[in-house]
Amino acid sequence: MKKIFVCFSIWMIFCILLPAGPSSAQPADIDWTVRRQFQTTGQPLDIAVSNDGKLMFVLTADTVAAYADNADKPFKRIPVHGDFDRIVYLESTDSLVLSSTSTHTVQILDIDFVQNISIEGSPFMGPENAPVTLVVFDDYQ
Repeated sequence: MKKIFVCFSIWMIFCILLPAGPSSAQPADIDWTVRRQFQTTGQPLDIAVSNDGKLMFVLTADTVAAYADNADKPFKRIPVHGDFDRIVYLESTDSLVLSSTSTHTVQILDIDFVQNISIEGSPFMGPENAPVTLVVFDDYQ
């Protein structure tokens, strides 16, 4: 009786784990919608996009155009000198890596995002037209 139970158990496990064979189901059809389209100032050679999709960098022959939040116009153009034809954005270091297959050159650009803060009407010490302003955000409670 024990032998029959063991054989039956092995047979059940084999039937459960046995693949059903190749699937004959075809993938569903694909549907698409153009989200947006815009013209660049030069021929796009390569594109790099941040992981969250909020930043896009378009490499052309002489510039890297930076686009933010699905804008159709770049918020910044970075001049590029060289025959670069590839671009990668490293989000962990906020760097653009440009490479050239023709000159075997790699160039890394560190990107700093600058925030302009209006201090108009705020109390200050020192000259009003100072080239540098130190701003302290503090809570006086």
